[in-house]
Amino acid sequence: MREPWSIPAELSPRGREAAELIYNFLDEREMTYTGGCIPLRSPREHRDVFGEDYGNDSELLIIHDGGNHAPAFNYAYEDDETRAALAELLEGFGYHIEQCTSFYSAVYWR
Repeated sequence: MREPWSIPAELSPRGREAAELIYNFLDEREMTYTGGCIPLRSPREHRDVFGEDYGNDSELLIIHDGGNHAPAFNYAYEDDETRAALAELLEGFGYHIEQCTSFYSAVYWR
């Protein structure tokens, strides 16, 4: 079993960069409690584990179900400031986030 925030080995260089940016952002805000989930997933791993159709052409998928990092991704938490700050950070590096369902989001390159 891997550590909750370890970066999947099969991610592309862009996926790895996005994962590092996101983790550092969340760590600075003390938002790295996962609730037991493994938050960083490759598109292939996510498709194989969860059988999901959304986000399969992304660089990275973020599982945020049960974690205190969910407000940075999930609109239902109504933390517009945190979501906007993360989106602005990622956009500065060429990425954007899309909430796919209530429990995961995808990170895309431009």
